[in-house]
Amino acid sequence: MNIIGTAIKSVEGKINSPVAGKVSIEYIPTIKDVMKTKIVETISENKKIDALDIKYSIDVKYKAEGGDKIYAILSLEGDIVIKVKDENEAKSLKEEWEKNKTLKGMEIAILNVILRKSIPKLVVLSDMMSLPPVIQIPKFVKSQNKK
Repeated sequence: MNIIGTAIKSVEGKINSPVAGKVSIEYIPTIKDVMKTKIVETISENKKIDALDIKYSIDVKYKAEGGDKIYAILSLEGDIVIKVKDENEAKSLKEEWEKNKTLKGMEIAILNVILRKSIPKLVVLSDMMSLPPVIQIPKFVKSQNKK
């Protein structure tokens, strides 16, 4: 899978109630739509590259551990543009998406790209909203010398 580019379209955060006690963080990345597109090659503006524009969203829910109460939700929407071999492959993948909501085994790789591109932005948003970070941040601890 050759990624041509990514773009964030919207970011939103909402706190329903103050976070209290133990919290579990749930990630929900979703492929929303797949569209055929052509991208103009930057070297030679006469050549267009066949591609897919994948619309996605990711929600991060802060929930009470072991419960259903949702303290906060962070949401992000964006696009991932991937290069395909030719128009036939673009058409085939688009049809597969419309019929079965699959991308011929590429879903896991795309969901991983969504996480890789989104999580750093959601870490910043969680910090701005005074929420726990969406991933565990490394920290230093004082070592204890043993003799």
